[in-house]
Amino acid sequence: MLAERYSVEEVLGSGGMATVYRAEDTLLRRTVAIKVMASWLQADEAYARRFMDEAQSAARLNHPNVVTVYDTVTEPDRRFIVMEYVDGKNLDEERTSSEREAVAIAIQVAEALEYGHENGIIHCDVKPANILVGRNGRARLVDFGIARAATQTWAMATTVLGTAAYMAPEVIEGHRPGRQSDIYSLAIVLYEMLAGRLPFEGESVAGLTAQRLVKDPIPLRRLKRDVSPQLERVIMRALARNPERRPPTAMEFAKQLEQYVAEVGKSARSRPSDSDDPKRNVEPDADIWRGDDDSVSEAASRRAAVLRERRHAAPAAAPTPGEDPFRPEKSHQAIPDRTTVHRIPGRRPERLLGLSPPIARVLGGVAIAIALFLLAFGVTLVIVD
Repeated sequence: MLAERYSVEEVLGSGGMATVYRAEDTLLRRTVAIKVMASWLQADEAYARRFMDEAQSAARLNHPNVVTVYDTVTEPDRRFIVMEYVDGKNLDEERTSSEREAVAIAIQVAEALEYGHENGIIHCDVKPANILVGRNGRARLVDFGIARAATQTWAMATTVLGTAAYMAPEVIEGHRPGRQSDIYSLAIVLYEMLAGRLPFEGESVAGLTAQRLVKDPIPLRRLKRDVSPQLERVIMRALARNPERRPPTAMEFAKQLEQYVAEVGKSARSRPSDSDDPKRNVEPDADIWRGDDDSVSEAASRRAAVLRERRHAAPAAAPTPGEDPFRPEKSHQAIPDRTTVHRIPGRRPERLLGLSPPIARVLGGVAIAIALFLLAFGVTLVIVD
């Protein structure tokens, strides 16, 4: 029992600075996550202050994609933070192989970063282990406290913060972290989700870290050909070595990813289908990028609306001089490609006489000859008279 209130149930994870437990808040009857500072750091007052600064910084943030901090506790032998418990796994434990899910997660994390940046907080440690994905598909960013408030002094000379594999080049060189460094780290996370590996080659973390100072990342499509060129451009721009060439804000990065999602949805809706199977004719739903599923009937209704728009999309012809533009247009019946001739019900004469068509044609010819003969004979009699 911690602080005579929190009943510890199990260990969720452990790192160099802290251990995270799942616990029960016996007062409010809810499940929480508790982050307890490592025992070897308890005696270091500087680290202890930094640890509690994390809680104070994160407690200022209230966003659906940021893990909420409930409480901070300082005891003689320990310090810990009480946080929202997320029923899910982090990206280190379970990484997605779906492009759709990866982009959806990146958009949500970018929105969380933007919210933190607007409140003067740089995360500084964006990595798979700090991105939790709940069972409902919502991504949550945790551990803003390696992040320090952007207004505070950054002591890079004494401590290297963050995970080296996801650090921006300027941070490795000792510059103060900023918005663009968080964007760079998120782009590496997205790259890794899609390609299944980091964008640099090396046998050690030190080698990977050194390469990003002098080399550009491996083009994403070289490792995964089915990634679209548009998505590759968005990610590679965010991985530029020069921070000024990256998106200026995390929200801009999110908008570029959302624009890609919209283009994919538009392309899928405009693609014709030759199948009569209604399940195959339903276009992919762009809302699933946010983790929301729509029924087949709703998607079919949207498809019908798209088809109606295309049917009426042809622009009206401009009225000719002297013509009343408000006069109703003449209706024109479209000419079908093939015409089917329908016979009027009934029986032909030769069928009524019981004659076959050849015999009927011979008798018809004889009748015509007799008629012509009688006509000529009658004219001759008139002339003789």
